[in-house]
Amino acid sequence: MLSPFVFAVLAHSSTTKISVSPSVALYDRPVAIHIHAPPQKEVVLTAQTTDGEGRQWSSHASFTSASGNIDLTQDAPSFGSYAGADGMGLFWSMHSSGNRPFAQPSGFKPMHITLRVSIAGKVVARVAATRLAVLPGVTRTEVNTASVKGVLFTPPGGGGRAGVIVLGGSEGGLDENDAALLASHGFVTFAAAYFGISQLPKNLVDIPVETVLGAVKYLAMQPRVGSVGIFGTSRGGELSLLAGSLSMQLKAVVAIVPSPVIEPGLRFGVGPVNESPWTYRGKPFPFASFAQLLTFLKTGDVAPIQNALIPVERINGPVLLVAASDDQLGYSGPLASLAFDQLQRSHHGFPDELLPNPGAGHLLAAPYLPTANLRSLQTPYGTLTFGGSAAAYERADATSWPKILAFLNRSLAIK
Repeated sequence: MLSPFVFAVLAHSSTTKISVSPSVALYDRPVAIHIHAPPQKEVVLTAQTTDGEGRQWSSHASFTSASGNIDLTQDAPSFGSYAGADGMGLFWSMHSSGNRPFAQPSGFKPMHITLRVSIAGKVVARVAATRLAVLPGVTRTEVNTASVKGVLFTPPGGGGRAGVIVLGGSEGGLDENDAALLASHGFVTFAAAYFGISQLPKNLVDIPVETVLGAVKYLAMQPRVGSVGIFGTSRGGELSLLAGSLSMQLKAVVAIVPSPVIEPGLRFGVGPVNESPWTYRGKPFPFASFAQLLTFLKTGDVAPIQNALIPVERINGPVLLVAASDDQLGYSGPLASLAFDQLQRSHHGFPDELLPNPGAGHLLAAPYLPTANLRSLQTPYGTLTFGGSAAAYERADATSWPKILAFLNRSLAIK
């Protein structure tokens, strides 16, 4: 019997067929969609799913083929919710009513997408695709000690594994989705909490970097873990660079839409405050005010932010900086470039990389999830503008994510 991961589900009427292969896959993996229909007929393909908040999402694309054979990786729709040949266009271009972003199903439940083929307004074929948030066999273990709080994800199988600390951003809590997905790609991951949960600070103010350094030590002591890296997004990217500059145990840093400048602390319901976000050995780090950051962004003059620069050149391994050129919240385009310039000027000695991602905004993620409604959102800090367009987000996600996986595999290779 064929595994569902390689078996192409086939649905058909007497003359029309649609296949999707693989029918079950991680949501960051592309699928192949093919249609065979009567020649010269207009074929409308739709996709529909329900997100974690119960809202309906859908997309559509219209095709006409002389032969009747349609391959979404090669054939562009004549019109639809996306443009150009794109094998995953129906997935990322799904929209819903309202202006909220797509919510992944809770509890790592699969996302089920129904694809329908219509001719002359009549559905003539359909097929289902199942998108997994985590692979079967990955174990989830909650950790709550005096010094370490988070969730450990362990992939199945034996042998040595690379470990990755996963940090979320200013929303607080845990980034379990990225940790589970990375574990599905073979890493032992630890979604580390540093604020915003019980027994930890409520706000992003005076957070001890030792909270993350303790998580690094915890992960390094796990029986199957060899080298340890860190993966952080937004303020978690800032913290990843800072932790990397302080820990010789961290052998690679992935910083997504980060700043190499320590920025002001944040309080829920208030926003930026005149307090440091991080401390080390009981002392707060110097931070740059937003006025100083804006001066740098307008003039390129580093002097106003010099005291708040993270010494990224001290990181004991390669650094991957994933930026977004239309990031209207964190300005990661120029700030990630600043970090990369620091590394280059200091002759860091590791193969550092910068991914600029033209046109994308602050909310980069793994690929092939719907990217609508990301430009401006209501948050605990008020309504924020993140920038980017749906198509630019998808290009950035689909381009960056495989490079992130390759970077971690290469940098943390178990000998």
